[in-house]
Amino acid sequence: MSHDKQPPEDSSTPDEIDDGLAFAYGQDSQQRPESDPTPSVIARIGEITGSKPKVLLRDDRAGDTPMLQPLGPDDTQQAGKYVVQGELGRGGVGTVHRGHDQDLGRDVAMKFLHEKYKDEPTILQRFVEEAQIGGQLQHPGIVPVYDLGMVDGKPFFAMKLVKGQTLAKKLAERESPADERRTFLAIFEDVCQTLAYAHVRGVVHRDLKPANIMIGSFGEVQVVDWGMGKVLATGGVADEKLAAERQAEVSVIETVRSDGHGTQSVMGSVMGTPAYMPPEQARGDVERMDERSDVFALGAILCEILTGQPPYVGESDELIAMAAMAKLDDAHARLGACGGEPEMVELATRCLMPAPAARPKSAEVVAKAVHDHLAAVESRVHEARVEAAEAKVRAAALKRTQALGIGLTAVIAAGLIASLWFWRAADTAAENEKVARFAAVASAKQARDNAQRAVEQTDAANRELARALEIKGLITGMLKSVTPSQAKGADIKLLKAILDTASKRLAEGAIVDEQVAAELRSLTGSVYLTIGLLPQAELHLPIALEQRQRVLGKEHPDTLFTMNNLASLRYDQGHYQEAETLSLQTLEVGKRVLGAEHPETLVSTNNLANIYLRQGRYQEAETLRLEQLAIDQRVRGDEHPSTLASMTNLAILYYSLGRYDESEALHRGTLAIERRTQGDEHPSTLSSMTNLGFLLYAQGRYQEAETLYLKTLASKKRVLGEEHPDTVIVMGALALLYKNQNRHQDAETLYLKTQEIQTRVLGEEHQDTLQLVSELAQFYAGRGRYQDAEALYIQTVASQKRVLGDEHPHTLASMGGLANLYRDQSRDQEAESLYLETLAIQKRVLSDEHPNTIATMHNLATLYEYEGRYQEAEKLSLQTLALRKRVLGDEHPNTLGLITNLGNLYLSMKRFEDAAARFEVSLPIKRRVLGLDHPWTSYAMEGLITAYLELGRTEAALPLQRDLLGLQVARGDAVDATDSVLNGTAWTLLTIENENLRDPARALGFAKRACALAEESGSPQLWAYLDTLALAQHQTGDSQAAIANQKRAIALMPAGVDPEMATRLAGYEAAVKDK
Repeated sequence: MSHDKQPPEDSSTPDEIDDGLAFAYGQDSQQRPESDPTPSVIARIGEITGSKPKVLLRDDRAGDTPMLQPLGPDDTQQAGKYVVQGELGRGGVGTVHRGHDQDLGRDVAMKFLHEKYKDEPTILQRFVEEAQIGGQLQHPGIVPVYDLGMVDGKPFFAMKLVKGQTLAKKLAERESPADERRTFLAIFEDVCQTLAYAHVRGVVHRDLKPANIMIGSFGEVQVVDWGMGKVLATGGVADEKLAAERQAEVSVIETVRSDGHGTQSVMGSVMGTPAYMPPEQARGDVERMDERSDVFALGAILCEILTGQPPYVGESDELIAMAAMAKLDDAHARLGACGGEPEMVELATRCLMPAPAARPKSAEVVAKAVHDHLAAVESRVHEARVEAAEAKVRAAALKRTQALGIGLTAVIAAGLIASLWFWRAADTAAENEKVARFAAVASAKQARDNAQRAVEQTDAANRELARALEIKGLITGMLKSVTPSQAKGADIKLLKAILDTASKRLAEGAIVDEQVAAELRSLTGSVYLTIGLLPQAELHLPIALEQRQRVLGKEHPDTLFTMNNLASLRYDQGHYQEAETLSLQTLEVGKRVLGAEHPETLVSTNNLANIYLRQGRYQEAETLRLEQLAIDQRVRGDEHPSTLASMTNLAILYYSLGRYDESEALHRGTLAIERRTQGDEHPSTLSSMTNLGFLLYAQGRYQEAETLYLKTLASKKRVLGEEHPDTVIVMGALALLYKNQNRHQDAETLYLKTQEIQTRVLGEEHQDTLQLVSELAQFYAGRGRYQDAEALYIQTVASQKRVLGDEHPHTLASMGGLANLYRDQSRDQEAESLYLETLAIQKRVLSDEHPNTIATMHNLATLYEYEGRYQEAEKLSLQTLALRKRVLGDEHPNTLGLITNLGNLYLSMKRFEDAAARFEVSLPIKRRVLGLDHPWTSYAMEGLITAYLELGRTEAALPLQRDLLGLQVARGDAVDATDSVLNGTAWTLLTIENENLRDPARALGFAKRACALAEESGSPQLWAYLDTLALAQHQTGDSQAAIANQKRAIALMPAGVDPEMATRLAGYEAAVKDK
């Protein structure tokens, strides 16, 4: 392993330094005159072309940089391609001049070493290091060094000429330390981020102060004067020796930014600015100086922002002693009495700790603390305004609803009255905001004539603006309070009436101010979206986005908010490509403008993950979900509601991927935290219980799922009310569970009740109502109530096409359900036509590999199987299986389901060996992935049993039958599952070749139970069960009973199904005759 060699300290002679600089600059010190550090490239090009290229941009209007000693045109000096102009500042080792780069046509700052130090190797080395540090620190907050050269035997370096004001000047212009604190804290955060970068690069500044922080005319923040910077650990010559050996005098570095009273930089036995200096620096203990020394200076700057003064206040000769002894009592007292935010006072106090080990370890830690505080302040202000508005709206709503006998007409009238109030308030808010802004501008003008009067007018303008904003906040809160989750299950008709009136006024142009109109359109559209009224949302959100982009710009946070809502609308409309494009744009801008950790950026991340999940792009969705969870955990902590929401989203993704164990672990972890931090009946806790119930249902753990659903439903009815949307979701989930348990009466009762509530609360054509009606149609189809199912499907598809569009996923799902219904009724031509229509749209809109597309392909293959078109069925089934393996993996439950269905197809084709092979592949994986007692595992067991029996492998079938029967009895499966298994087991016990395993007596019990269950349920398979019962009775000696049941079986049997039944009847009759 090789190691880079470190340069020896102080080993170079002055001549070697000069030669080294000349070599670095591409010169030969023996051949080039010292007065010509670099030839002009433009001059050389001019010699070739006959004219010098010249581009001059318009002035940036950033103002000029004042000079200590301006020079006239005749006094300028030439330094190669640079024209050296007036002096900007003078320090202990050098002077800074304004210069002009003739090649690039730009003004620069040029720092020259004092004449007296040009033969001092240590100072020369230090000067070069300063240039190298500035040249290598590539950060927007650090002034870049452009060039390094020599003229007349003195080195110089050229750097960016910074224009603007210092933070010191801006702080001094405040009338009170309380003024514009958030603005200055934002500047301070930028400074911290800049220092964090420098610390990562191994550089400490050692002279941080407001005078060394420049605020550009366009808001840019830069940390300047890195002349005292120190390179940690590797590289650089420590100026400890400079302090101890070379200079005894104290010299003040004076620039136009200096303001006296201990805020000038000091060179000598102690280097730095005493008013902001950490104790170890003031004591000359340079060995202990590291990142935490800069952290102290950051604390000193924060102290000045909060209190108006740095930590140490006094004359220059006193300040070094105060700093060396860490006399910070006065600073701590001022911080405690400043009235600043407690988090920032505490941060300043920690940064100003005398012991370095007690301070934050780096500027990065300080930057994060300031960032979190500013984000929290923003959030608290927003939440306080919204909460106040919501409280008023909720109180008013409660008072209205307490009146008895209020009818629908009165409800809508109340909504219209509320809407009229809303629009009067909106008009007033807009007008007040204009007046307030105009007054603020006028006040600023008056300040030049009468400062006291200007202050009073500005305060009045601010109060007027605050009133305007409060009215707008109340309106915002009212609009946001109409979402179902916040309205506590209120009848949506009142909410819709208010929104519809608001929408009408907006369409009429009632709000003249475009910014206010855009805000109200954005809010109105987002509320329509949240309560599921997509056509109404479409009327507002696209216009709101266009207005906000025009008025506020494409990168304003409010614009990004509207873009996120429009992306959500496109997602709900099923326009996934457009939703993805919007979300990607919002995410890119959010990360760049607001930061990856900003709430609005995280909304974009979540939207994009939802889109990828709906598109079946699971890997991309998982990447985003994990990224969002990591940010939430790092920024907000493990128990913050946003973190818990991210955990839930990741758990739902794992559920979609069939990774049930990981999903369950996340759901249970989230639920445990919410129970501990928010209580058992908090809405978030109840939502997590519902999500866990969904997962248990998917795993076939019906008993556990039912217990959890019932507990959650009782709590939601008590806390939210029976008609709250979240309560209705649990009712629908419980109905689906009952359907799959074949508890048909319970399922239908719950479905109808849920439909009635949703129709009344949301309306007949709300997308959630239509989705529920589609589920009810599927339930009726499964029960053989084909006429009821068809009527509901046709009605739902028509409404969904009208409300959601022909190509919406919900519309396509209902079309697929109707096609399934036609298939089950043997209306094969209608079924195939509808399957093909649905499949063509899905491939175009969703893609060939989308899960919904694959499901339709599978259903079409099943139709071909029912029609006896086995070759087409097999070809399509194999294509479907290949797609599902590629998208979901070999062991996803849906993939395993297709393998089982392919086995059933081979059973229909009488390819029993192929069927057994498929079942033998899927069954062990289902046992491992889903569990032995999952219903889908049972389907594979039944298929394998059938294949074994058809192949005459009864000894292999019997253990599976016993296992299956035991599982279904233990699981409490309903009739038409258990009766078939009972019958199959009985038949095996009667026909198995191994006489040691044959058990007619036990078979008789199973057969009787199967027939009883079939009679009870009206099963069409009763004829087959009677055939088995007859054989069992015959083998146990009751041939007379066997004859009766066999005759009944033949009478019930569909024509031509089993010709062997007549043969068995003849055998029973012969046995009776022989007796």
